[in-house]
Amino acid sequence: MAIDREAQQQFWRRLSVYLLIDCSGSMHGPKIMQVNQGMQLVQQELLADSGSADTIWISVITFSSTASQTKLMSIRDFIPPQLTAGGMTSLGAALHLLNESLDHDLVANEDNNPLVLLLTDGSPTDSWMAEALRLRSRTKNINVVALAIGNEVNFSILDQIANTVEYAVDDNVFQFFTTQLNAIKDASSLHPAQRPHIFVSHSHRDDTFTTRLVADLRAAGADVWVDLNNVTLDNFMKRIDQGLAASDWFVLVLTPDALTSEYAMEETYTALNMVKQKRMRSVIPILAAPCAPLTISPMIDALNRYDATRDYHAALRGLLAAVGLGTA
Repeated sequence: MAIDREAQQQFWRRLSVYLLIDCSGSMHGPKIMQVNQGMQLVQQELLADSGSADTIWISVITFSSTASQTKLMSIRDFIPPQLTAGGMTSLGAALHLLNESLDHDLVANEDNNPLVLLLTDGSPTDSWMAEALRLRSRTKNINVVALAIGNEVNFSILDQIANTVEYAVDDNVFQFFTTQLNAIKDASSLHPAQRPHIFVSHSHRDDTFTTRLVADLRAAGADVWVDLNNVTLDNFMKRIDQGLAASDWFVLVLTPDALTSEYAMEETYTALNMVKQKRMRSVIPILAAPCAPLTISPMIDALNRYDATRDYHAALRGLLAAVGLGTA
């Protein structure tokens, strides 16, 4: 039976993938060659996977002395550009193009949270901070994964832009494309109804652990609501209410700081009440730092929790299994 493509596109939400590629002079040679090979691999593999071919949209933003962008389009229509290297590192200009596309090219409430893959081997030569703040302050969760290539990268800048920063061992850029390709396939294989919606509550003193956890949950296919940008007081209650109402699961990053955080505890008890009312499936603590037993309230202590202080990866596997994204 022939596939009704229009009906299928209504059934699936698209996943937009942005490739931000450093094409400055220092990328000349094997680095830019591996980038070109990696984009060819991404196109071929995603086209060969029916689920990905129907849901993945892609755009390439290159930056050297200036920045330019290919139109956001279905992977079925995407032809990888043949990139060359030369010039400066206008990362700020690239982030501006990304932000403009996120503002104008995504469909509200119909698109999955976008994935941004940033590859660079140097430091920006233009103003970048305003656009980085604009990116990180968005209501819609944007998963930004950066690949640092070589020894000239400014990691402190990448940490302010990306949720996750990886390092290209021996300048192996192609391996990054291989790893991220699997993550893209996994994310695109989940129908929105199957994708668990998770609200992550934490103390901002635990942002480092929470950033890692959220990146891993998203890589596994979860749709995650989290405040890593300090929601301002004027819109705090509205944003939190919206996040809780849209979530099936509530994950508490359990630490001494979380237990003394007014907001984290208020969110947790609200979620417990929602579970009681059958408006949410479960509240799941993940222990990120040792807590004195007497500081944990009986209601939270009674919940099944996963201990990341002993083995982070085992705790993550248990959490993913609990929300339906794997087996423990």
